[in-house]
Amino acid sequence: GPLDQDIAISRGGYIVNVTNRKIAVYDENGKLLKSTGLFAFGAGVDTAESPFDPRALYDSTRDRFVVMYVSGFDTTNNQIIVAFSQTNDPTQGWNIYGIDGGISQNFVDYPQMAFSDSELFITGDLLGFDSQGWIRDAGVGIWQIQLDPRACRSGLPTSRPPEPR
Repeated sequence: GPLDQDIAISRGGYIVNVTNRKIAVYDENGKLLKSTGLFAFGAGVDTAESPFDPRALYDSTRDRFVVMYVSGFDTTNNQIIVAFSQTNDPTQGWNIYGIDGGISQNFVDYPQMAFSDSELFITGDLLGFDSQGWIRDAGVGIWQIQLDPRACRSGLPTSRPPEPR
């Protein structure tokens, strides 16, 4: 498939670039500081081990990076992986969470994310298979994650990610 990618830049000059294959951190001059394959990055959380559609955001309110990708192309093992940088330096570690992407016999594709003052929202297309095995559109999934300002300083959401709404 295509080499999907995204980029986020902090006010401190860090650049996070994520692709289907890796996450890389650069300084403001373009010098590579750290690079890790997405399989290794999500190890222990990502059970499907087939990452795609990565996204990266910089949360300027909390001075942290958030990286998200989907893993698994089927209705039984599909996850949204969400990672919060532990500090404003993305080379210093991440807290990584897996959210079940399989909703009502469907799987999530093409996710997007956005912040409010206290929440992270994730949305994605829901896809499934018809009786002949063709992919069909099954609507949209939305996940809402409460963020506690104290917990976000350490990169943690306040509660385990919720079921989709």
